[in-house]
Amino acid sequence: MPTNQEIKKWLIAAVNQFNKADAFDLLCPRLDEKRKFVQRGYGWGGASERAVAHRLAVYLEAAVPEQIAKELCLSVDCEFNRHLGLGKVHTIPDELVDIVEDAKRKAKPVSDDDSFYFFSVAPDIILHQRGIDDNNLLVVELKKDSNPEIPEYDNLKLKCFTEREPGYEYCVGAKVTARDQIEPEDRALEITAWYHEGVEISRTKFEPRDHGYCSTRCCRRRFYVLEEFAKADGVDRRPDRSWRCLRRR
Repeated sequence: MPTNQEIKKWLIAAVNQFNKADAFDLLCPRLDEKRKFVQRGYGWGGASERAVAHRLAVYLEAAVPEQIAKELCLSVDCEFNRHLGLGKVHTIPDELVDIVEDAKRKAKPVSDDDSFYFFSVAPDIILHQRGIDDNNLLVVELKKDSNPEIPEYDNLKLKCFTEREPGYEYCVGAKVTARDQIEPEDRALEITAWYHEGVEISRTKFEPRDHGYCSTRCCRRRFYVLEEFAKADGVDRRPDRSWRCLRRR
């Protein structure tokens, strides 16, 4: 079984790869009739969260070592709403129902105990073995800054997914934020919080670092690079300077 530290590194690698290869295409504003970015307002945000989550899931799958994936029969799934063949739900006490309803979701009372409620969930990305709970490794909730949904809802889901009950007990939970309300050249994904055993254990900061021009010298692109593990494992997480700017295709 991989350690929590290893699982975190896989997600960090996936986020870094997304920021190198897809941040411009998926997080930048729409173009107007003159092929220029629209101004702030409608269309200023990035592509849909589903599109962003899918690409991140692709890179996460590539970051998991092939041998581990085969040994544990791991799959990376998006919006997976099944649990042991049934629907995937969370059960919460009545004092937390307002969070679910404020997010425009429905919470229904548990039939034999009106002090508890349940609501259906479909996590944005999970790394797991389908059909059992033995290898629930990672659950990710992704949210764009432009999404008006209350952040408490994702926080609640991540706490529930990483708790020991009702049986999910994911080893690691992560909250990923798409920064799509800033200038286009600065947009990127960030891991803004980690969760373990139902508790938010740390917040992770991305430090914007201007590592110079890309090889085509046609833009001033700044990459956001996680520093949490850089000193620990000695890995240089800066993007390859030979990377070609996606603006020229």
